[in-house]
Amino acid sequence: MIVGSLGKTIFGCSSFYIKTINDLSGDKSVRWIEHEVMHGKPKLQFEGVALDELKLNIHLNAAWNVNPTAAAKEFEDYMKKGQKLKFILGSRVVGSGWYVITSMSETYKAYTSLGNVSKMELSLSLKEYN
Repeated sequence: MIVGSLGKTIFGCSSFYIKTINDLSGDKSVRWIEHEVMHGKPKLQFEGVALDELKLNIHLNAAWNVNPTAAAKEFEDYMKKGQKLKFILGSRVVGSGWYVITSMSETYKAYTSLGNVSKMELSLSLKEYN
């Protein structure tokens, strides 16, 4: 079953393949300008809506027919090339749909007897591309 996608990366879950998202969270905010006033409190001026930010974890496990190192490299390449990515979950587009990866961290959970990573958690930070 396809769970969603980020760019060309497909998230799915079945009895023989799992590459899925955990802990998706989002931040929405607005921008304010603060004008200093002599001998008084500053005045606020509404400037507009800020870009949405998302954070998500991706579980990668070789036991479920996923190469954790190759999958992590794919996201790293997206980030380093500054690629804008369409983000879809289920059958709907998330937010405005387009995002860039602003940061990425890897947590290595397990290794094979040859020292290859067999289990990894990726944490991605995304920012809306407008």
